[in-house]
Amino acid sequence: MTRSLSLLILFLATPAFAQTSESPALPPAAKAAYDSKYVTVGDAVTVTVDADTTIVTNTYNLYQGQYRAPLDEDAFFDLAGRPDLATWYRNRQHLKEGLVVGGLAVAVGGLVALATTGCDVPLGSPSFGDQCVNGQRYIVPAAVFAGGGLLALAGGMLNSHPLAAPQMRQLADQYNQGLLQSLSSPEAPRESSNNLGATPFVANDGGGLLVSGTF
Repeated sequence: MTRSLSLLILFLATPAFAQTSESPALPPAAKAAYDSKYVTVGDAVTVTVDADTTIVTNTYNLYQGQYRAPLDEDAFFDLAGRPDLATWYRNRQHLKEGLVVGGLAVAVGGLVALATTGCDVPLGSPSFGDQCVNGQRYIVPAAVFAGGGLLALAGGMLNSHPLAAPQMRQLADQYNQGLLQSLSSPEAPRESSNNLGATPFVANDGGGLLVSGTF
């Protein structure tokens, strides 16, 4: 089985969309909601090294909010109103996991077969060299072991992203802009500004108390 080493190198990006001088100002409560919900697309590079080759793959990861909480890709697609992409991602993830698990199971089976394959040919037999030295009986178990390893490796390298990085940034940009607009609407959450005040007054024919407030 080909042995490989995978390294994941992350490069965090700024939010796909941020408030600018032309963006509507948000009240504190709405700004806090935006800061906890906007989506960041972070660049990443996966480096896979085996005995003969080194494979560098550009990818990305998703984060939510100013504290960059990891966000599952299918969860983001649901937030962005793209259930079709969420379904595609989940199906591909299931396929990927199935290939990895199945490949490892096959490789283990081949390894067990290799370990339990013995040679019962007498040392002085003319066929001892072919059967025990040249390893003819080990070819099939070794092939099963290698095939399972390759299957698991293929599953691990299977692309499960339905969108390329530029398309994902565009979708995140649309989501963040929609989030900003929804928080800028009159129905958006805002801090309570209930105030109540009383002011005494005096008139020619008497006086009173003027009560005023904002709600």
